[in-house]
Amino acid sequence: MASRWASRSWSGTPAGAETTRLTYTLELLGRGEVVLTALRPDGTEVRDSELKRLQAELHPLDRAIARELVQAGSGGRMPDATLARLLPLLAERRVRLGGEQLAFSERALTPRLRISESGLGGALVTLGLADQDETWLDLSAGRLVAGSQAFFLRGHRVRPVSAPQPWELGAWARNPSRELKPDFTVAERDRLVAELKRAGVPESDLSVLAVRRAPPHRFVVRMLPPAEEGVRLTLEADYDGVRVLVTGSKVASPYLMGTRTAPMSGIIERDLGVENEARSILLRLGFRFDTTTQGYIA
Repeated sequence: MASRWASRSWSGTPAGAETTRLTYTLELLGRGEVVLTALRPDGTEVRDSELKRLQAELHPLDRAIARELVQAGSGGRMPDATLARLLPLLAERRVRLGGEQLAFSERALTPRLRISESGLGGALVTLGLADQDETWLDLSAGRLVAGSQAFFLRGHRVRPVSAPQPWELGAWARNPSRELKPDFTVAERDRLVAELKRAGVPESDLSVLAVRRAPPHRFVVRMLPPAEEGVRLTLEADYDGVRVLVTGSKVASPYLMGTRTAPMSGIIERDLGVENEARSILLRLGFRFDTTTQGYIA
């Protein structure tokens, strides 16, 4: 199938002058590596040493692929980034993966972002891909290869991935999720957003990482079962449905990222000044803070 992906840098010889056209087999390994094997028209393997000798006889497109294979050595073993560079050329050739011929599509996928509770007090940022119909694709459903261009291999189907700087997707291909710990900083958030922008994640998705500075929507006082004498209560600050205890102690992080039951549209920076004012009211009323119950006693 002819493809608009194919680079024309190899077309230095008129089409009529071509001699040998090769076919290829592809094997996906772990740890971001693949094996690409060149085959003669009769199906026999062309070894590295033979590729050097056959250079002059090959079609210019196969010559460009052969140069990469010779440079890779090790029987065609190469990193995913090299495969990403070769896929526009391989789209013009017969390539078999797992017994099936690769099918190349020009319908591009877009990097997308999801954020969820990590279970460790922070948030889990996960990169995936989406089609034009917004259908989410987990990276675990296939193989994302990224270099000078990026592609997603799912079964025997290959689709391009739109990204301004596709090599930024390489690290996400190896680890699609990253944890934002409770003590993450705004500077760390800004670096992450910049990286995701370069990788092609749309602004609408990055809004979940936007930091909003706002006071609590309300404070909630909960009465605790009475002790032998006196009154016991807890003080909570409510930020868009996410409640945090107001204790006066140093907080691990001033940022809230929501929970599974109370998701947020972004990240909220707690207003610790307003929280301390509410705590001061209780202290002026004669309450004292009890570290054992994390509440106030009067």
